[in-house]
Amino acid sequence: MRKFYTMKYLCFLLIAILPMDGLRAQVCSPPLRQGVLDRFYNDTSEPVNLTENIEISARFVDLSRADGSDYFENISFSMGEKVIMAEQALYFQSTGFAEASGSVSYSDRNIFIASEYAEIDTVNESISFIETEFDLSNPFAIGRSGRLTINNAGLLDIENAFFTTCAEEIPFWSINASRLNLNTQEGIGRASNLSLRLKNIPLLYLPSLSFPISNQRKTGFLMPEFGNSQKLGTNISFPFYLNLSENYDLILSPGYISEYGSTLEGQYRHLISSGELDLSWQLINDQISEKNRYVSELNFNFNIENFTLGGNIETFSDQNYYEDFYTSRNMVATPYIKNNIHLSGHFGNWHFNAQAFQNTIINPLDEYASIWPESHQNKDESLIPSLSLIGFKSFGGIFYDHFSELSYFEEYDNILRFDSTHSLSSAINLSGINITPSYLYRLINYHNEILDINRTAGVASIEINARFRKNLSRSLDQIIEPKLLIVQSDISNQENIPLIDSSLAELSYLSIFNPFRFVGADRVLPRDDLVLGVSTEILQNSTKREILSGTFALASRKPFEDVSNISVDNDYIIEINSQFTSTFRAQFSRRWNEADATATQTVARIIYNANEQTYFSLGYSQRDQFLNQLTLASVFPILNGSFFSKIAYDFENSESLEKRVGWQYNGCCWGLGIEYYNYISQRSGDQDDGFRIQFFLTGLINNRSNLITNLIGNGVR
Repeated sequence: MRKFYTMKYLCFLLIAILPMDGLRAQVCSPPLRQGVLDRFYNDTSEPVNLTENIEISARFVDLSRADGSDYFENISFSMGEKVIMAEQALYFQSTGFAEASGSVSYSDRNIFIASEYAEIDTVNESISFIETEFDLSNPFAIGRSGRLTINNAGLLDIENAFFTTCAEEIPFWSINASRLNLNTQEGIGRASNLSLRLKNIPLLYLPSLSFPISNQRKTGFLMPEFGNSQKLGTNISFPFYLNLSENYDLILSPGYISEYGSTLEGQYRHLISSGELDLSWQLINDQISEKNRYVSELNFNFNIENFTLGGNIETFSDQNYYEDFYTSRNMVATPYIKNNIHLSGHFGNWHFNAQAFQNTIINPLDEYASIWPESHQNKDESLIPSLSLIGFKSFGGIFYDHFSELSYFEEYDNILRFDSTHSLSSAINLSGINITPSYLYRLINYHNEILDINRTAGVASIEINARFRKNLSRSLDQIIEPKLLIVQSDISNQENIPLIDSSLAELSYLSIFNPFRFVGADRVLPRDDLVLGVSTEILQNSTKREILSGTFALASRKPFEDVSNISVDNDYIIEINSQFTSTFRAQFSRRWNEADATATQTVARIIYNANEQTYFSLGYSQRDQFLNQLTLASVFPILNGSFFSKIAYDFENSESLEKRVGWQYNGCCWGLGIEYYNYISQRSGDQDDGFRIQFFLTGLINNRSNLITNLIGNGVR
């Protein structure tokens, strides 16, 4: 029995002081551990089960040695996936000291340690391996050492260490250090008196260095970026990450743009239990204008009991900043920036919101101006404060909904606008058919020193909808949802009503059933309409995955045109979506209005998305008078990396809007990204082209920017 208790104690001790679960497996395969576990399982020794989780086996045991030690040959013991083995082992009960020799190893799915000799201190709960080789799995790394000590806190103390994430015989990069500490609990490595080598050639000597050995955040350099373009010239940046605390961090990225001067970008993030804050900025010392130019953005959101405080505030030094320094055609095409701050709260069924927002023009709307109210075109707005109240209450089967908003417009002759809407509705179900009659009354008042105007609108409607499910086959179901809306409105004269912030809502299946059809309070669409819609989808029974869906909607109405040249006639919508497989889908939509050409639009696209290395999308977008564009994006594996490209072409003007092509490699040892781009950088139509290069050493410098992820994330535009 003494034999069993001795081995059980040793097993519990060795397993307990090797808590390596902080490391997770990665794709890269550690070379040392392959096949090593087979070497002791070819003998005839039988394992002894001491508990449900522990197995111990030894070919020979001697418990009667003269020196009082216990001797074991070809011993192996395991707890779950953790296995320790040695050809020979001695245990001295009087001192709690043990030693193992001959092919000593420890392994689990996350770490492997191999040595010819090991010392086990049961008092201090540590193991020291002499002349070791080791590998880790998250991130993948291999190393050698003169002495490696590990304790029960998961701390590896390594003397005369060699460390790399490269599996080659002569690694691309490596660290040689007199001492190396790997803390698997904190996910941090620290090296002392080290040299960084490239292809075994000393490149850099440092007295100390810390680096991440897990996915946990760690202070250190991020991936530098180098590029060149006609607009900016040569540009380079060196981002540095500061892990200030568990809940806040900072990224500082000094850089240089040859055409302008030095730059400093930064991002500060702060997370607390009640919310979060994100502040980012870019500062450029412009040698041409001899001024400091900048852009900054603050986003915050905090929740305190029933209240929420949030906002988005973006500031910039001048309106040309975005065209001069941004390398994205999407930002160049943005006409304005909307800043806002809001405080909201809820009490039962009632919700209030106090907010202030401001639209700042950064690009004149030029040819797109006609789709905006004339008062909006090329005009900055002062801060617009507003206060709103929303609530509802039910009385048996009758539902009352309320909305009121008070807004002040300094830029529009100090107008104070009060918008109040009240509605009554009921829900009736007749054998699965839902009937919802409702009446809505809306009062809007405009007031300043010389103006006091009321506009009223009464809207009566009946909405009828149903949901039918049909079994098409053993594997397929079909759902059909018809919908009918009958609307009749009585609206007072709108000719003398100011047009401040109203425009036609984007034509969609939702907006076509909206009783007002306008965004904003200044206009209400006179309605004597019949709106008919039907949607259908085909589902796979086993997975509930949507294979095919379609939508059709028709709004038959009397033509409407007001003094602002806003006109509306019959609306039509057709939408079809198909999910052929889990990776391949197609979409098509056509929306048009007989009186408003700007509302007519067609969108078609096919997308194949197997993974980050295999992606293809082809999209076509058309909008009368404004847009006629084809976009192609693709990613596919080549040369152990991924080739990616994106092309956007404008048929209206027979010109390319954007071209991007590149190659990216993310390996266990190092990573490289190369991209060439060409895009319209000025609203005048001028183009800019350039390239960027990203390079990092896996395990030393993190890659926070992925060119392929950015391309796929933007999708087809």
